[in-house]
Amino acid sequence: MSLRHVFAIILGLLSWLLGAATLIVTASIRGLACDESCGGETWRKRQDAWQWDAVLALGVVTFVAATLFLWMIWKRRRTAATFSFVVGLTAVTAAATAYSPHWVRNLDNPHRLQNLVVGLLAVGAPLAAILLSESSASGQSAAARS
Repeated sequence: MSLRHVFAIILGLLSWLLGAATLIVTASIRGLACDESCGGETWRKRQDAWQWDAVLALGVVTFVAATLFLWMIWKRRRTAATFSFVVGLTAVTAAATAYSPHWVRNLDNPHRLQNLVVGLLAVGAPLAAILLSESSASGQSAAARS
């Protein structure tokens, strides 16, 4: 196993941890539902709204995609890893948008540096892992040359 592949796996593990954190956050959101602010017209004000389950389901999809991403990086399957990354990123974006439709506006707040770091970790780490991961064919060719 090359140092490059080890670094790709470490970045994949970081991506998996972010997927696990997303699952924890969406489970917490589902558990709280509207909590103390129930009683309104929108689904965020109704505890029995199906959208709460949808947010949790998107968290589960994100976690499963992150798990598959890590596995595909480990197995050196770039295309499958890329697909898993796109699915996970789409699911977490959909969950964030469903829960807080104006979340993009919050990117320009006093915590810009934190938002930048999280954004770089959430997008940059998986992309770097994909780029650093050797494809199965090149990994086998390198092993054959050794």
